[in-house]
Amino acid sequence: MKVRILTPSHPYFCHGHPGTFNRVFRFGFEVGRDVVARIPFRNSGPRSLLTRNEVATMDFVRSPLGAPVPRVLAWDASKDNEVGCEYIIMEKCQGEMLATCWNDSLSDPRLHHVHDVAKMQTELSAIRFSQYGSIYYKEDVDSALQSRPLYAEGVPEDNFSERFRIGPSVERRFYRGERAHMAIDRGPCQLLNSPFHGKSLTLVI
Repeated sequence: MKVRILTPSHPYFCHGHPGTFNRVFRFGFEVGRDVVARIPFRNSGPRSLLTRNEVATMDFVRSPLGAPVPRVLAWDASKDNEVGCEYIIMEKCQGEMLATCWNDSLSDPRLHHVHDVAKMQTELSAIRFSQYGSIYYKEDVDSALQSRPLYAEGVPEDNFSERFRIGPSVERRFYRGERAHMAIDRGPCQLLNSPFHGKSLTLVI
């Protein structure tokens, strides 16, 4: 899927930040908020699958859970574009990085942010999915996977049941070294006898 965004204003500054798996650019505009562009490095894994997974995952946790993750403005999971590679363009998160204002005081009121993160993870772990794998938009998985439900049996459908599906895992251990070229099953899969059946969500954001 390809989405393009047009703006009447040219960026007045651009900062690049190389990370471990992505090169990140921050663009500032005279009109509107700053935006962030992410381009995956070759060592990040299956870049097309990762891009599709990251966009869908951010949308999923942002929509039903109200998680404060950036809204994706434009993205392309193919390298056949004007940029020449996969990319994601998203809103810049507002606020201050916790690492820049944290201190060692256990009584510091900023500890409530840790509670917020723990609450979010608890809500995510409570979602029972039908399979183990990574999350995608329905149109980004093959037809066989599109016919499978998003949630585990017994979980009522909601507004997201038709928008998202579980697809192949983008866990990096499946793509390291020569594994990237092996024809192995990367899911999704069901472990019917597991007490944790249907309680897995891959978050790569």
